[in-house]
Amino acid sequence: MKNRRYNALLAIGATALASFGALWTLLEPLDAFKIAVENSSKRLLTYIVLVLASITIGAFVGLWRAIALEGYGDGRKVSSSRLELNVVQELSRATRRILVVGLSIPSFSSEQALRTYDAILGRGVQIDLVLVNPLSPSLLQRPRRLYSSLPHPSLTAARTLNTLTHYAAGLSEHQRARFRVHIANSLPTAGIVIVDSECIWHPYLNQATGVASPYIRESTDSGYGIHIARYAESLAGPPSSFAATRDPDRLARELEEDPEISFAYTEREVGATRKALAE
Repeated sequence: MKNRRYNALLAIGATALASFGALWTLLEPLDAFKIAVENSSKRLLTYIVLVLASITIGAFVGLWRAIALEGYGDGRKVSSSRLELNVVQELSRATRRILVVGLSIPSFSSEQALRTYDAILGRGVQIDLVLVNPLSPSLLQRPRRLYSSLPHPSLTAARTLNTLTHYAAGLSEHQRARFRVHIANSLPTAGIVIVDSECIWHPYLNQATGVASPYIRESTDSGYGIHIARYAESLAGPPSSFAATRDPDRLARELEEDPEISFAYTEREVGATRKALAE
């Protein structure tokens, strides 16, 4: 920010100097300055000052607008697919905080990701991972055609949960306090990865899995990035989420007791629904 202000001040000074040079080049051949001085024409001097000020102000406004747009473009970048994103490399740069929100977040339970957690926990980084309750009926809202060659999100979420809880159990008490896994009963509206002050997010789309969706990269201090960060924080804290558990009875009980969940499916009801749809 300081460099941008310094560069802006330099640009303003250069613009003013260039504007005066352009005005001098225009008026000197006409002896305008000489006439103004000899005749002490306040009207002409006022004209010269106004023209110089107008050129400087106009150039400054255009320059400031260009700087603002440049900063906006640098702060928000859109990419076509999260498949091109190296998630573990993004996590490895963390110095303060990692906050992840997703449906089943398998990329964040890979062996490479776990090794990365070992390294950054040693640097004092706080890690919060939020995934959806594997038993949640909300996962049934995801179109099955998207997962024809992949495990259903409920199965993937269960595997992710098992891996992360086993990993957390092997941490020291001090490290475990900085590695928290949360369970949410409802689908998040977006997949979110926050590393320090940078946010990578994408909306969940009905025509694409999370990993195949386009994503946006922006600062958590930017206009919309602020709202995304606040949303992620709300999902990582009560009452939106609870501490991770592998106990299916507790997972089911959390669903039943969640005031935000007004529907639930038993295996029998799911089977009956599928049969009705196939008729």
